Amino acid sequence: MPLSRAQLHPVDRGRTPLHILAVLAPLVVLVLASTPGHADDSGRITVAERFRQNNPAARIETAGWRLRPLAELRAGYTDNVQWRASGDNGSPEMTLRTSLEASRDSGIAEWRLRGSYTTTRYTQGTPGSAMSASASAGLSLRLSPLAELRAQVGYDQAREPVSANGIEIDGAWVNYRDFPDVERIPLSLNLVARHGRLSFEVEATMLRSSFDDLVTTTGVTVSQDFRSGWENDLRTRATWSAHEALAAFVEAELGFEHYDNSTANADSYSIAVGTLFEPHPLLRTQILAGFAHEDYPIADGASGLVFEGQLTWYMSPLVTVTAAAARTFRGNVVTDTAGTFSTEPATSNRIGLAADWEPLRQLLVSLQATWTVDETESGNRRDNAFSLGVKAQYALTERLHAHIGVEHWSGQSSIIGDVSRNWISVGLSTPY
Repeated sequence: MPLSRAQLHPVDRGRTPLHILAVLAPLVVLVLASTPGHADDSGRITVAERFRQNNPAARIETAGWRLRPLAELRAGYTDNVQWRASGDNGSPEMTLRTSLEASRDSGIAEWRLRGSYTTTRYTQGTPGSAMSASASAGLSLRLSPLAELRAQVGYDQAREPVSANGIEIDGAWVNYRDFPDVERIPLSLNLVARHGRLSFEVEATMLRSSFDDLVTTTGVTVSQDFRSGWENDLRTRATWSAHEALAAFVEAELGFEHYDNSTANADSYSIAVGTLFEPHPLLRTQILAGFAHEDYPIADGASGLVFEGQLTWYMSPLVTVTAAAARTFRGNVVTDTAGTFSTEPATSNRIGLAADWEPLRQLLVSLQATWTVDETESGNRRDNAFSLGVKAQYALTERLHAHIGVEHWSGQSSIIGDVSRNWISVGLSTPY
C-alpha cells in the first residue's frame, strides 16, 4: 500500500496545526537561470491537471445531480506489512477501492456528497487486512459575488497501516500486534471574501478521533486515550494582490488539541507573513516566515522561527516539478511500565520533490521523493526517513485505466532501529 504523507513522520502523534515549511527556492532559481524554458500553451496548468483534462472521466447526470462512481482493483506485494525493524512481514496484497461522488449546483448553492470504501487483504502474516470507509457532505453558499461560505461534515472509520506502529516504553520501542482501529468525525467551516485587491479567509476545523486500545507484542494493553480526543484549528489570512504575479499575505493560526488523556494536550499559535509570486514565467512560488509556539501540560513548550515554501516549475509542456520543505513543532508521546504518559517536544524537518511527466497523451508518470529528520528537544531520539516512489497511469479507454506503482521507504531511528519497506502494485480502475 502506498505511503500517505502522515506516515512519513515516525514520531508524529497525529495532525499538527502548525503546517510549517522551509524554502528550497534559491538553489532551484540558480539552476533555472541557466536553463532555457518552454511556455505551456495550456495556461501553465500542471501536467497532472492537463492529463485529467485530456482524459476526462465520464459522468452520469440525473435529476440535476452529477454522479462520478469509481472502482479500482490492485494486486501487489510488500516486504514489510507492519513496518518492523526485524521479522518476516512480507505478504502479497489485494486492494479493492470503490467511491461515489455526487454534486448539484443550484446557482447560489452547491451540494457535494462523497462516499468511499477501501480494503486491502494480506494473504500472509498478521494483521490480515486494512480498511477505510468514509462519507462526507459539503455545502458551498455564494453569499454575494465577492463572498462564499463552505461547510463540510464527515465520518471516517479505518484500520490503517502506519509506520512506527508502536510506542516508547521506558526508553525502549515496543511494537503493537495489529494496525490501529480508529473512528474520526471531521468538521470544517470556511469563509472567503474579496474586496478589490484585498481578500480575507477564515477557516475553522474540528476533528474528533477515537482509537481502540492496542496490545503490544509483549502482551501489554496500551490505552490510546492520548490520541483520542479533539483537534481544533482556527486560521485567518488576509491577502493583498499587487498584480496577477505578486501577492502578499499575513496569516495567524490557533490550535487546540485536547485528548481524553490530558497529559497529551497541546495548545499552539503561530503568526507569519508571506508572499505568492512568479519570479519567472515558468515559476510559481509561495514563501511564508514567522513565529510559532506550542505548549504542553507537563513539558516545556517548543517555539521558534518557522518557514513555509513551495516552488512549482513548469519545465516544459510535458514536465512539471514541485519542490517543498517543512519545519514543524509537535509533541512526542512516551510512557512507562506504570502506564504514565508524558509529552516531549520534537521538531520535524521535511524536504519533498515531486515530478509529473506526460510522454504520451494517455500516459502519466509521477515521481515523489521525501526526506524527513525528526528529533526530540532533549536530543535522546532522532529519526530519519527517506521514501522514493514512481507511479504510472495509462488510459486504455475513457473508462478503463491501468496503473503500476513501486515505492521504497527506509528509516533509521535511535529508538526503533533501522526499518525498510518495499512495495509494488499493478491494477485497473474504471473512472467516471
